Amino acid sequence: MKRAGKLLKYLCFLAILTAGLFRTNEVLAPKFTYANSNWPTTATISGFYDMEPDTVDVLFLGSSVMANAFSPQQIYNDTGIRSYNLGSGHQSIFLSYYMLKEALRFQHPQAVVLDCRFCWELIPESVLNSGEGQIRLAIDPMKWSAVKREAVHDICTRDPSHSELSYYLTNIRYHDRWKELSRSDFMPADIMCSPMKGYSAIAGTYEEVRLFEPADSEAGVEMQPLMAEYLDKITQLCQDNDIRLILIDLPGNNMNDGIYNTLSTYAADHGAEYFNFMLPENFARLQEDAPRERLITHANFWGSRKLTAVMETILQDHGIAAVTDEQYEKTRGYYDALTENFTLSDTYDIETYMRLLKNSRYAVLMAVNDDCSGAMSDTAREYWRELGLQYDLAGQVRKSYYAVIADGEIREELTEEPLHLQGTIDGGQAVFSLDSAGFYSGSICSILIDGEEYSLNTRGLNIVVYDTLTDRVIDSVNIDIRTDAGIRRKEQVEAG
Repeated sequence: MKRAGKLLKYLCFLAILTAGLFRTNEVLAPKFTYANSNWPTTATISGFYDMEPDTVDVLFLGSSVMANAFSPQQIYNDTGIRSYNLGSGHQSIFLSYYMLKEALRFQHPQAVVLDCRFCWELIPESVLNSGEGQIRLAIDPMKWSAVKREAVHDICTRDPSHSELSYYLTNIRYHDRWKELSRSDFMPADIMCSPMKGYSAIAGTYEEVRLFEPADSEAGVEMQPLMAEYLDKITQLCQDNDIRLILIDLPGNNMNDGIYNTLSTYAADHGAEYFNFMLPENFARLQEDAPRERLITHANFWGSRKLTAVMETILQDHGIAAVTDEQYEKTRGYYDALTENFTLSDTYDIETYMRLLKNSRYAVLMAVNDDCSGAMSDTAREYWRELGLQYDLAGQVRKSYYAVIADGEIREELTEEPLHLQGTIDGGQAVFSLDSAGFYSGSICSILIDGEEYSLNTRGLNIVVYDTLTDRVIDSVNIDIRTDAGIRRKEQVEAG
């Protein structure tokens, strides 16, 4: 009995130690969520596991440019086709193979769309064509299975600088992260959230696209050898599972006659399709609206809408049928919210901006630097009052002022003395600190959210908008009513 009792104690101790070790691994591993990253790989992969089996008909694979290019929710809204975007930062063809192999454990897609950006050597210092940090973005969030074990072993065999044990016990790699842990490290619900099925909507300023016109049909170029090997593996996986393989090159990808001919020939020889967005006739289908839309490299939200619309046509041409699916129906509102957010951050006239600020999802924080006493237009002042604000700043020369509209409450103060306010927004999920000083009390303002400065701290009314649905700041502007310069953001302020 005594021996049995001791054995039980040892087993209990071992169980507690093991549980603690795995929990430590989970906490210390970096998290890339929709609230803290433009490419939220952790949420993307975790969210994929939440999808009902055999409900994803199209998979997008590739680097971060894919994550920004194609919106599964838009595709569903427009066509009823169900898709998921498994793009991740510097996802080489090697990594895309293992992402696909893992995905096929749960889903049986009709088509795979693969970005060809990483068919070529882009990270010359890495035999895997991807740095360790980016490799771990894709591998660490995966569930443990034979596929992940194969991937880890393959990574460490191909590149011995990687430690196989550190993939099993990630605290070996991330033990120093305890100094930078944040709320998301302890709240799995935040991490698992992937309402846009892997798509990451971002802002971005316009860049002109350089189109490609084939000139030499004889030119050719070799793919990076390991990438060529794993492109063959992806092709074979698709053929074995009766999946249509669609190879694409997005605007901004490296392109010349050799690349174009090599990929065109590969697709023809392997029963795949190759679609190059940089061909003039294909780019024309996007109907680019410059400078609002960014289509090159990391497409902004407005550019992605155009890229996605063309992709919808390609998928429909492949006969992929529409399906009504509650997983996509329930996230329509989230996509609508993103559209509202990017409409706000793309607005430059004061009247429209004041109107758009009236949104129950928004926490609006305002602080004056120096002076904001010029008169708004009558229309803007009416929208100001509709926000519930009591003070009319017209004539309040060089006074300090702040306002916080959040959680159904309004806090507002106007005085000649420096002002300070701190508290929480988003039901206590975020902490803010706010300072305002008019000309005679310092000419400075500050709007901190979770310790990060968002105010442009420029003369006039500085406004920061936090969206409680996406849990992030979506806009920061300055309005100098005295100069009637309209809405100014960081780039305009820096340009003077």
